[in-house]
Amino acid sequence: MLQRTLAKSISVTGVGLHSGERVALTLHPAPENSGISFRRTDLDGEMGEQIKLTPYLINDTRLSSTIVTDKGVRVGTIEHIMSALSAYGIDNALIELNAPEIPIMDGSSLPFIYLLQDAGVVDQKAQKRFLKILKPVEIKEAGKWVRFTPYDGFKVTLTIEFDHPVFNRSSPTLKLILQANPTSTKSRARALSALCTKWK
Repeated sequence: MLQRTLAKSISVTGVGLHSGERVALTLHPAPENSGISFRRTDLDGEMGEQIKLTPYLINDTRLSSTIVTDKGVRVGTIEHIMSALSAYGIDNALIELNAPEIPIMDGSSLPFIYLLQDAGVVDQKAQKRFLKILKPVEIKEAGKWVRFTPYDGFKVTLTIEFDHPVFNRSSPTLKLILQANPTSTKSRARALSALCTKWK
């Protein structure tokens, strides 16, 4: 399988969920093997340099996923745009924004999926790189756990529990298969809300 990037640059504006700031965001194509990167265009000098995304940059997961560099540059609420990029198998992209947070849009990945549809997606020459799970791995921390097991493909089974009458132990387990239609309701990675809890 070949690596993928956007066919062209495309822009959108919105508001940051936690900051309340207006955000202008542009997605750009990127070279093979460059990965997903962010750049804060509102910052100058070293603070405005390109940030290559790695798991080690995840700093805060309270209510959203936030990356923070060793220089203190933050990019928050990245989960919905990352979900959209994953849905289309995009390996390489540069995301520029002029604020510390990705715009929330409608609280799901769907607006970013439509943005990628408009930009188009192209194959590149380099082969994709995959992490292959060879044996079960489990991590537990503060009442949370994650387990990886070998599987021919990629499937996620998840549950969530809150001390709340809507979100409880009886909440359904969702099995997500990435080959599914990225515009389907279950693929949208929407923000959790007590007002809208039933998958349609």
